[in-house]
Amino acid sequence: MNDRSTVLLVGGVADTELRPGYLGATVDGTALGATRWTLAPSTVPTRLHRHAGHEQIGIVVSGSITMEIDGVTRSFGQGDVYWVARGVNHGRMVVHGDRPAVVVDVFSPPRTDPEGSIEYVD
Repeated sequence: MNDRSTVLLVGGVADTELRPGYLGATVDGTALGATRWTLAPSTVPTRLHRHAGHEQIGIVVSGSITMEIDGVTRSFGQGDVYWVARGVNHGRMVVHGDRPAVVVDVFSPPRTDPEGSIEYVD
């Protein structure tokens, strides 16, 4: 949905399978885009990757994850925020505990081709 004359609450957008095993919803603006991920505890860890043309800020809404950013693995919980600069390797995200994790990733500029913007490095 890209009707920029309308306020769109990402909570009102149903999750779909954005990539195998990854449920989420995406809303794009003119200068940035946001994806809400709902990740089950059994979700396969993300591969290590980078986005040459996008910077990324992530907000952990609920649950607990670990993720590698620029060679360092860190734990993030509810309310934590992370930043990934353009071209920085990140990934290997793992959900901890028995509850899903909800993470909102914000990309600038918006990713018009999410899979095409990813360069896998492992």
